[in-house]
Amino acid sequence: MQETLLAYHSTLVACVVLAGLVTLQLLVADVASIRAKHVPGMPVTDGHASFHFRAVRALGNTNETLGLFLLLAGLAIALAANPKWVGLLAWIYVAARAGDERREGARVSRCQKAAARITASSPSWAAT
Repeated sequence: MQETLLAYHSTLVACVVLAGLVTLQLLVADVASIRAKHVPGMPVTDGHASFHFRAVRALGNTNETLGLFLLLAGLAIALAANPKWVGLLAWIYVAARAGDERREGARVSRCQKAAARITASSPSWAAT
């Protein structure tokens, strides 16, 4: 069993790094919730401009795909898929999860500007 897992060392390290990333996202979301005086169990109603909203969504987005990632990684190891490819794909997923929020912040800003332009140029009867 150890020999089999040794070939997937890179994949297993990616899983450990992902666990650390989820822990960090959880801590950041908790601190943001405390600072925003958010009532536990209630939905976050802040908009995209709020750091609290972004921190909670970052954790939620990671959590939504975490189960599928772990299932596929475990299945790939159980089926003895090519360790290099499995490791590479695992690291791509981890890097995408780590870098997604940085890109998301810029994308939200562009979307907010576009929405403001559309709202400003829409006829007054469309607002009713």
